[in-house]
Amino acid sequence: MLTEREKFIAHYLSVAIVAAINNQSSSAADRTIDKLRETRTRSITFEEGQKILDELNQEFLLAGSWLNHIRKENDPNLKFFDKDDALEGLK
Repeated sequence: MLTEREKFIAHYLSVAIVAAINNQSSSAADRTIDKLRETRTRSITFEEGQKILDELNQEFLLAGSWLNHIRKENDPNLKFFDKDDALEGLK
């Protein structure tokens, strides 16, 4: 069984992916994430949710930088996450 934190992260990732694919606004994604938090992960407060999202976005940026460094030799045009990515706006 998933913890409330794991459920929140799973819902966030699902919404972020769907929002990015469908070019949804970050405000629409934020509202969806907040509704999911309120209904599916009730024990996660708004502040806790924001802390989790900050931690995730920091990890995405660090991992993206590392992946970009590794891939640079093979395909210099391929980029993973950077500061301008749509997911950054879903904090």
